[in-house]
Amino acid sequence: MMQGTRSGGSSPWAVGLIGLGGVLVVLGSILPFVAGSAGGPFEGQTSSGLRYADGKFDLGVGIGLVVIAVLIRGLRLTLFGTRILSVIATVAAAIILYATIVDVADVAKLPEVDVGLGLYSVAVGSAFALIGGALGLIARGKAAPMHSGDMEPPMPAPPPPEQPPEPASS
Repeated sequence: MMQGTRSGGSSPWAVGLIGLGGVLVVLGSILPFVAGSAGGPFEGQTSSGLRYADGKFDLGVGIGLVVIAVLIRGLRLTLFGTRILSVIATVAAAIILYATIVDVADVAKLPEVDVGLGLYSVAVGSAFALIGGALGLIARGKAAPMHSGDMEPPMPAPPPPEQPPEPASS
């Protein structure tokens, strides 16, 4: 009989880092990606991440990371299911981290503007989610049957010890 494994409450660090990373990515996508540099013509002006395609994409992925953390934590997934969600979280976080590093480098090249807090938040959040996803991939589960129908029947109870017959009373 084939038995699977239950995650048995997968690694709390993995779930926590994926969830925290997702929240930071969502917040970062709303915060400014670009801010006017001090003393420049754009001083005091900011541009939210939601004004850019990357910011909208970051928002969607951040929400997805939070949902993945909730699913891993809230559902009784098999170890295989937990690892599949961890792979998705790892790949998504890696894509966002790479795109954010490219965005930071591009904004740094622009005159009169600085990198905004939003891009830094997205970078840190995606790094957390990437680490959490990797931890979810290496987590070990407890061996347990996948379904109650797959379980072997319990051993029958031993018969009670034999007792001598009671004498007949008159």
